[in-house]
Formats: sequence, structure tokens, C-alpha cells
Amino acid sequence: MEDDPKVSVEGLRGIEVQMRQLLQEEEYDSVVLLGSIFCSATPMSPDKQLEHAVHDLNLVFADALVHKREYKRALLDRIPPSRRTLGMNMLCGNLHLTQGSTRYTPCKSSSCLNSLTIHRQAEVAFLAALTANPYAVEATLALAEIAGKNEERKPNPLDDSDIVHMYTELGETGGIDATDAAWL
Repeated sequence: MEDDPKVSVEGLRGIEVQMRQLLQEEEYDSVVLLGSIFCSATPMSPDKQLEHAVHDLNLVFADALVHKREYKRALLDRIPPSRRTLGMNMLCGNLHLTQGSTRYTPCKSSSCLNSLTIHRQAEVAFLAALTANPYAVEATLALAEIAGKNEERKPNPLDDSDIVHMYTELGETGGIDATDAAWL
């Protein structure tokens, strides 16, 4: 992307300056609109300067989202899942759980279906946390709680749960000690 004349470090820095000025003037909606246009259209590049410019642009965008109290969007939309740390995955999982309903109510409305999707996103985040560190017991407990809620909706033998499969596989492949895999 270094050869692309449409994307340059100078151009991104100019946009960042304008976004920071709007942020100081508390024009958060304008910053969010600019950020959603330029941050999503800006490619990742091996060029370190361009990567830093994109990162700075994303930070200003996330700051505006935080000022608008869109915390989940600031965190989840701006950080790619592949770059999230253990703590970020835990936070994302907890955010998904608190955003969704904690109890299943049988209905066919879009809000109930959205709640199921949010719970699945929480599962994915907690599994990513366990992939980063299999000893993250808080993630294990959260997944067990989600599995329990899923059990209320649709009975599912424990052997079919993602977490049991993950720990069994880690114990068999040597990712963690087999004894630890058994008790976790």
C-alpha cells in the first residue's frame, strides 16, 4: 500500500489534526463520522510510519466514542480480535455478557436473537482468552456460566461444550499439563 497515492502518512496526519481539533471543540459526532470513514478505509501496511498514523487516527476515533459513552464500540470495533491481549479478551467477554440479557426468555423477537448472538460473542472472547492463557480461571468460570445458561435453553451434555474440548485437547497435545487439564 506504500505505492497507493490515496493513502499517505501526511494525509492521515492532517486528518488526525482536524479530528483532534474537533474533539477539543467537543464535536464528537463529527469526529465519529470522520473516524468511521477514514479508519475503516485505511489499509494496514508494513510501513511503520503509516501503521503509527493509522493507530493515532484510531485513538482519536476511540476517544470520541468514549466521550459519546459508546464504550463497547470504542473497544470492540477499534481493536482487531487478532491483536487483543488476554485482558482485552476478558473485558470484551464481560462487555458482551453485560450487554446481553443474563436470563433466557423464550421469544422469537430480534432482541432475543440478538441476545443469543451476544452470548456467542462472549464465548468467543473467553475462548480467545483461554487460548492466550489456559490457566485464566475467570474465563473458564464465565464459559461454564454461559454453558449453564445454554443448558436452560437446550439441554447439552457437558462433553459437547467448547471448553471441555479445548482443555481435553490442550492436555493431549501438551499445551498444558494433563493433570491441570483434568481439573480445569
